[in-house]
Amino acid sequence: SSAASDVYKRQAHKTLSPETLNNLPDRTELEQDLDFVGLVGLYDAPRMETAGAVRKCHMAGITVHMLTGDHIKTATAIAYEVGILGNLTPNVRASKVVMGADEFDKMTDDEIDAVEALPLVIARCSPSTKVRMVEAMHRRGAYCVMTGDGVNDSPALKRADVGIAMGKNGSDVAKAAADMVLTDDDFASVVKAVEEGRRLFDNIQKV
Repeated sequence: SSAASDVYKRQAHKTLSPETLNNLPDRTELEQDLDFVGLVGLYDAPRMETAGAVRKCHMAGITVHMLTGDHIKTATAIAYEVGILGNLTPNVRASKVVMGADEFDKMTDDEIDAVEALPLVIARCSPSTKVRMVEAMHRRGAYCVMTGDGVNDSPALKRADVGIAMGKNGSDVAKAAADMVLTDDDFASVVKAVEEGRRLFDNIQKV
């Protein structure tokens, strides 16, 4: 699942003389002795209903993993905010709950299979990292549903048992690779679909 992110941008400037402008030094020298102007921060908050949807997943025996390109500290903070980390139920555990993609990518398939449970959060993911995570779940006999919106999500969307692309903000490549498109871009809608599917399954069994 893609995570929200924090974006920080530092602003600084310097005044150059006409002589310097006519003979610009290299970038390293040019960016010395700057005057600090300010710091701009943007916070892309997760949707309000996401935390409740994650909680319902845990209650239903579904483990939610976050695979993101965000910095590991940002990913960890968001994972706590939506409930992926924190008050974990007994069936939601991992020997290392948060991991950087560089560390995960260095592991062999045998090493990944040897850990008790897969990490719940992997940060700074590449497309291949996400595919390896899906394949690791398959080797454990897990049924894997993947959500994503970017071009970099498309290989994992294709490899998952069910790939779900975002309809509003999703790229055309992700939509083409996915099995279905989520028209409202809301993770809670996936949980509602699971609830409806289980209700129908129960009714069929009763009949």
